[in-house]
Amino acid sequence: MVHVESLQVVHYRGISGLELPTLAHRANLITGLNGVGKTALAEALWLFHGRYNLPLLWNKHVHRGISVSPSDALPALAPDGETAIELHGVERRQSASVRIDLERFTDAHSTGDANGGSRAKAEYQGLPFPVVARLRVSLDGEPVDPDTSHTFATAPEGAIAYPLVPPPEMRAGGIILTSPNVDDEGLIERYSEIVLEDNKKSLRSMLRAIRPDVDDLEILMSDGQSYIWGTTKGGQRRRLQDLGNGMVRLFRYLTSAFAARGGILIVDEIENGFHYSALEKLWRHLKILCDQADVQLFATTHSRECIHAAVSAFGEQLDNLAVHGLFRRDDSETEPVSATCFTADTLEGALSLDLEMR
Repeated sequence: MVHVESLQVVHYRGISGLELPTLAHRANLITGLNGVGKTALAEALWLFHGRYNLPLLWNKHVHRGISVSPSDALPALAPDGETAIELHGVERRQSASVRIDLERFTDAHSTGDANGGSRAKAEYQGLPFPVVARLRVSLDGEPVDPDTSHTFATAPEGAIAYPLVPPPEMRAGGIILTSPNVDDEGLIERYSEIVLEDNKKSLRSMLRAIRPDVDDLEILMSDGQSYIWGTTKGGQRRRLQDLGNGMVRLFRYLTSAFAARGGILIVDEIENGFHYSALEKLWRHLKILCDQADVQLFATTHSRECIHAAVSAFGEQLDNLAVHGLFRRDDSETEPVSATCFTADTLEGALSLDLEMR
């Protein structure tokens, strides 16, 4: 079990100094106006949790479906010129942090500094490709030893060197689900694991909360590719995408929760694709599955109905749910992003007073 207990975004995209001192063990809703940084905060959570896996920096889910080269990834995520990401938090009651800087070389084997340039030249001498930059990484306040094993990511102008940092043993993974337009290559594999572990019946019953007519789900080949196909009670086979956006998203949520066992699942705009009347059913099934799989869920939302549905689904276990409202004072884009956290009694009180939490 690796859950995030608190987070401080020192620097990531347009967020600096944002603190979430208390994160709920089971589910956290992130709300706020458009452009306030909800999606950026979700990405920062994923990068903090996955800080031992540096290629996440140029993952398409972090860059919202846009393919970027490793050399462009860090400047895109820290666009004010510092080209640094810094995140602090608590896991397993222990402080943790990650800082990542991009060091560009003035040519293929030189940093422009006499001493630093000679070190870089010696370090990468004899390679069959130019090395144009490297990532400088600090974990838990300590720089990663430059002599640690490292590898290279290719970029149009040359290679980027970065250290291989082994994660602690038995560390659970994290999954982020962004726009449905971002292909999810792991979907077929995740569903295959569910079938192999005899959890298909449980998944199917949850999907029927949205589409009661779905009788079965299969992996079938078409045009040389594998797809998820649903069979309705009338015997008609249809691709999952043809069963509706809500069905596709629910399938992604549930299969990802199975796969993220003991770790975290992050969902951007969780209510999209669902009629407001289905939101409580969605939350009830997500709660059940996250409890069973010991998954910590983070979700962004614009919807007041979504917040009410989550509160209703958690019922007497409201201590396991938190709502974090992001805001800028005076609605000025130059103001830093802050957060107000609603948990248990404060969450119920805010709802009863109809306070704005979005």
